[in-house]
Amino acid sequence: MKFFNVLGGVLLIGAVGVGGAWYAWGRDLPSVSDLDVLEYSGQTRVYDRAGSLVGTLSPSLSSGGSVNRNLLKSSQISPWLQKTVVTSEDRRFYQHHGVDYIGIVRGLVKGVLQNDLEGGSSITQQVVKNTLLAELEGARTAERKFKEAILAFQLERNFNKDQILNAYLNVIYWGDGGNSDIIGAAGAAHAYFRKEPGELNLAESVYLTTLIPAPNSRYRSFQAYRPLMKDLLARMVEDGKVTQAEADAAWKTPIYPAGWRIGWNDDGSLRSAVLERPSRLGENLTLLEGVRRYPNQYYLQAVEKELLPIIGRKALYAGGASTPA
Repeated sequence: MKFFNVLGGVLLIGAVGVGGAWYAWGRDLPSVSDLDVLEYSGQTRVYDRAGSLVGTLSPSLSSGGSVNRNLLKSSQISPWLQKTVVTSEDRRFYQHHGVDYIGIVRGLVKGVLQNDLEGGSSITQQVVKNTLLAELEGARTAERKFKEAILAFQLERNFNKDQILNAYLNVIYWGDGGNSDIIGAAGAAHAYFRKEPGELNLAESVYLTTLIPAPNSRYRSFQAYRPLMKDLLARMVEDGKVTQAEADAAWKTPIYPAGWRIGWNDDGSLRSAVLERPSRLGENLTLLEGVRRYPNQYYLQAVEKELLPIIGRKALYAGGASTPA
């Protein structure tokens, strides 16, 4: 009887705590409908009166203070990169409903042992943190964690797993590109390998994924973080994402991240690795932005600003329809 009284007291305290948190933080949550770019990621073409193409309007996803308008569909991103990211960042992504309680417990243990309270966030929570809650700038606060959890549940009710993973791959920060940040799979593939994101092989995908937790420091220490690639490949084999033969082949595949001069042995070990020109990341990113940027970008932003409150995000970004200028 005493046990049930204690259990009841704990549950009551928990309910009061959740209710208090909702009263304090839950009434001013942003709407997950603001992330309709997960569903409407087409591009609306804008023409002038003569019928000439001026440019395209596409939705954007923010990552802190940065914005990515080069949104990709999942079919444009290497399936290897999609698999490596799930295994590395959220192995139970397809099992949980927005919040991974097992991951939270693991994160709490990590926080106690390593003084790192950031562990345990699911991919869905990271999408929320980097878009709807970007203004909180990743502060490690109870308010942010509470809002993350509520919005993550809502996000999973409104969008499927593939849409959420695709949003993550479009919004994640992948390093310092000099004049602009490297945001999303398109930026990462071009900056590090001068490739389209759909062309990344398994070895390149594993490398890019191991950069995500700390891209700037890990990029500059190829030798030190090379073992993380082997660990990730081993976990992918455990999860059935790749075969052992595919993992072995990826380990032996030479990769050459921009700015590095690397010598490889046939068994996948390094002969040498020298960082010669880290500025190559920014140069490659500038080439990508130069290809994809229209000279009329400021005019397009003005068109977008005028049309958005009139016709709404869904009509503006659904794609396909032309808008006479």
